[in-house]
Amino acid sequence: MLLRYGGPLNVGCLIELRRDEHGMLATVVWRERLRAGLSSSNLLPVAELIPPEAAASLEASSKASAHKLHSSSLHGNEGSRLFGRRLEFIVFVAIAAMIATSISVMAAMVLFKPLASAVAVL
Repeated sequence: MLLRYGGPLNVGCLIELRRDEHGMLATVVWRERLRAGLSSSNLLPVAELIPPEAAASLEASSKASAHKLHSSSLHGNEGSRLFGRRLEFIVFVAIAAMIATSISVMAAMVLFKPLASAVAVL
């Protein structure tokens, strides 16, 4: 539900929500920039606040989003798992290349030192 307010809302302050003849008190429990979370012990009569035609479209869209959420949650992990495996392979190849480079540099240093002293003697 979108609420518009004119002044600053501080955490812990008590606000009154009204629409037509309905009203309730709520406490601000969190605030981040222009968004705030409210808590109330009263139940919100949603069926009375939303017109029937809007309620039907909200119900249809909530069913569609629930189906989309459910279907994506079944297959959503597969993409993440595949990405993780690819990343693990790339890191493994990078580490193997670094180790191979280190070994070749150390071997070159070990082999070229005696060769350099032999060339110096000649």
